[in-house]
Amino acid sequence: MSIEIPSVDTLKQEMLKSYSDEGFDEKIVNAMAEVPREEFVPEQYRKYAYLEVALPLGEWDSYISTISQPWVVARMCQLLDLNGEEKVLEIGTGSGYHAAVLSHLSKEVVTVECISDLAQSAQERLSKLEYENVKVIQGDGKEGYKEGGPYDRIVIEASGKYPPEELIDQLTDGGVLLMPIKRGSKERLVKFRKVGNELKEEFFDEVTFVELV
Repeated sequence: MSIEIPSVDTLKQEMLKSYSDEGFDEKIVNAMAEVPREEFVPEQYRKYAYLEVALPLGEWDSYISTISQPWVVARMCQLLDLNGEEKVLEIGTGSGYHAAVLSHLSKEVVTVECISDLAQSAQERLSKLEYENVKVIQGDGKEGYKEGGPYDRIVIEASGKYPPEELIDQLTDGGVLLMPIKRGSKERLVKFRKVGNELKEEFFDEVTFVELV
């Protein structure tokens, strides 16, 4: 017996309502409403676009790329404390979905992807959907994109033990860097705020991400 999945539109409305009920800022909910997640996933997975699951984008040299579940994207956006005037650096473009959401919440988004196929397809997708304040760079995420900095916010879509020094250097004083940090067997979202030469950290939700390579 097969289970019938509700329509994409129904699932999207249910997702948005759950975020409102959970207490997400209205601007976060509105940004999630504006971005058609079904356009950022492989065609065979479009009917699952608004389920709370990560979906595969493909595999390159044993590296598996996924699009994060919607709740994680919304949560990371909320923790960035965006007011609409920031320049944001994202590490790990993937399909471009998170960058698209960020584009509704900030002034400018620079997003870096190490896999050339993903970077190219993300750029084409974002251009087609007219996200004019997003710039896609193909390169090593650990090095960031110094030419476009400094950045008010940096969000890293891969886990590690500590943010790379190159990225810390590209963060403005008072800026926020958000990254999944792995300690032992667990990963948690950690919000780092740069104060002079120090990073003050706050720990938040447990998550699961691929490792920053």
